[in-house]
Amino acid sequence: MSKLAIALVLCDVLSHDLKAGQLVEADAATIKALAAEGSLDVHKEAVAAARSRGAELVRSAIEQATEQRAADTDAKRVELAQLQDLHAKAADPETAAALAKKIAETESALADLVA
Repeated sequence: MSKLAIALVLCDVLSHDLKAGQLVEADAATIKALAAEGSLDVHKEAVAAARSRGAELVRSAIEQATEQRAADTDAKRVELAQLQDLHAKAADPETAAALAKKIAETESALADLVA
């Protein structure tokens, strides 16, 4: 993950689930893009003033979803590796068949995540 920055939200940004008056903590590129369209104030004074008023600090919903998807993908990869290891060590055909089925399901779920 790249460095995060903080800015004051000037107007509601539905795509990121941001509301005017909040402070958003997001990737510097996201902050820059939203500031360029006039949705955020990146000046230190504006951020400091909002903090002093107790503005809520939130994350971009888009970035949170991206991070969650990456975490889910990593978890599926670990699960798949564990299943493959168990399959290689299976002592009987029934267990091997059950693990093969679970491997196929996990591969499908992983493919959906990376698509």
